[in-house]
Amino acid sequence: MISSFAPNGNKLWIGTEGGGINLFNPQTEQSISYNSKKFTNLKSDHIKSLYIDKKGFIWIGTFKGLHVFDPYQKQIRFVVEGNIYSIEEGIKNELWLGTTKGLIRLDKDNLSFKKYKFTAEDSYSISDNNIRKIYKDREHNIWIATKKGLNVYDSDTDKFIRYSHEKGNPSSLSHSSVTSICEDTLGNIWVGTLDGLNRFNKHTKTFTHYNEEHGIPGNVISNMIFDDDGFLWLTTIIGLAKLNPYFSNDTAQTTDLVLRIYDTSDGLYQGEFRQNASFKDSLGNIYLGGTGGFSVFNPNNLDENKSIPKVVFTQFKLFNKPVAIGAKSSPLQQTMSYTKEIVLNHKQSIFSIEFAALNYNHSAKNAYAYKLVGVDEDWVHIGNNRSVTYTNLPYGNYTFRVKASNNDNIWNQEGASLHLVILPPWWHTWTFRISLSLLFTLLVYLSFITYLKRAEMHRKNLEQEVQLRTNELSPSKCQLEKSHHAILQQKEALLRLT
Repeated sequence: MISSFAPNGNKLWIGTEGGGINLFNPQTEQSISYNSKKFTNLKSDHIKSLYIDKKGFIWIGTFKGLHVFDPYQKQIRFVVEGNIYSIEEGIKNELWLGTTKGLIRLDKDNLSFKKYKFTAEDSYSISDNNIRKIYKDREHNIWIATKKGLNVYDSDTDKFIRYSHEKGNPSSLSHSSVTSICEDTLGNIWVGTLDGLNRFNKHTKTFTHYNEEHGIPGNVISNMIFDDDGFLWLTTIIGLAKLNPYFSNDTAQTTDLVLRIYDTSDGLYQGEFRQNASFKDSLGNIYLGGTGGFSVFNPNNLDENKSIPKVVFTQFKLFNKPVAIGAKSSPLQQTMSYTKEIVLNHKQSIFSIEFAALNYNHSAKNAYAYKLVGVDEDWVHIGNNRSVTYTNLPYGNYTFRVKASNNDNIWNQEGASLHLVILPPWWHTWTFRISLSLLFTLLVYLSFITYLKRAEMHRKNLEQEVQLRTNELSPSKCQLEKSHHAILQQKEALLRLT
């Protein structure tokens, strides 16, 4: 298992877990082994880390402590105990050592050292004793990756500033178990964790998260290293990815974070990458170590497929069954590659659309993204899946769009589009609604006519009843008039007598 690398002129020191250290010649691909059998002062052949200082001395971190190899005298000397996972040189002739039992600051001149350990009562102590990576940025800040957070050393106070995952805070670390650290040309600190990649802004003190949803091949980050052109290369359990760390800037040439993913089909060795087993030499070659050996490549020499793939629709399914072309009641009257519109009734509620990018160079690495206009706000990236299924979409008009990339992440941004029409059920059609309105109007009209007829009939009945009553009263009226006339005559007769 390859655990670490360190330069030695045009050769390379390679640390292994169980085989000591090896001086590798890239030109001849031959190596010379140095182990505990050859150097009895080397207490362990399980090498965890390597570092070459400014004087050319090789500092060897092992499972049983730190050793220093004098290349001029060909001697190895034991320095300090500990399981040394990471070594970094400071600006005051000191070495910072990351162990499983805390942080050590070693004075190289007199080999005196100071230990830093987690203290529960001190919030400015290091956040955890299990240290995985130490990194020095361009401003000479010392960053420490632990299993329980990210730390930066404050030289003025001899204390630490902690950063960890905070539940409910999207600007905190995505996960507290930090695996790797590096810095881009803009001064941003990139942090790999067991649950995704983070970009730390030194000014705002906030983290931006990136994970599988952004195209990264796995959320467990094991290595990160920048090439000479400023691109970030990272490894995960799944493979190797080339990232553009400036993708969100106005000057970026692409808006994609992940530019390309490599695996064994590209010549990458088959095995799990060892954490922090990465190195870039003076020629720009990148070395990546792991359980099955190591891979070496120069990013400038990698062939790139620049052909933009054409995107076509290949099949349409209803209820997970392919739709026959031209059959009775079939929504397809020609092949999908020529179909521009599909009309469905409301009962055809489950349908699938299949598509493909016409790139046959490592076609398994073609990637796809789709959008249903009016439903999806952003593109939905689905990796190399070539179909999308919809269930119970509301009736209406839709436009389905799909775009794709080739094996080198060259995207056809225009892609292909398909117009979908889902007809409403009969009770939601305009014909039904208009008919219902006319029927309602007719019912209102008939009700009004009926009301008028009943009112007229009632009026006539009243008139007849009045007439009947009048007729019944007419004889009595005549009798009264006669009686009144007789009384008047009697009154006149009495007046004459008087």
